[in-house]
Amino acid sequence: SSVATKPASLSVDSLIAAETAFAKSMADRDFDAFASHVDEGAVFINGGKPLRGKAAGVVALQRSSVQQ
Repeated sequence: SSVATKPASLSVDSLIAAETAFAKSMADRDFDAFASHVDEGAVFINGGKPLRGKAAGVVALQRSSVQQ
């Protein structure tokens, strides 16, 4: 078994900046910015039903924006 190690270039500040930008993209309903933070292989849990892929996550965010 191997232990994952943090890449030397990753800092706490860069992680906080990335998370803040991701959260802002969701709050602003900026779908393009949101998509730029999501990997193609992302899996989203949607009421216990997994949504697979970046496109599915963007569509789910768009739908939730319309419902609000």
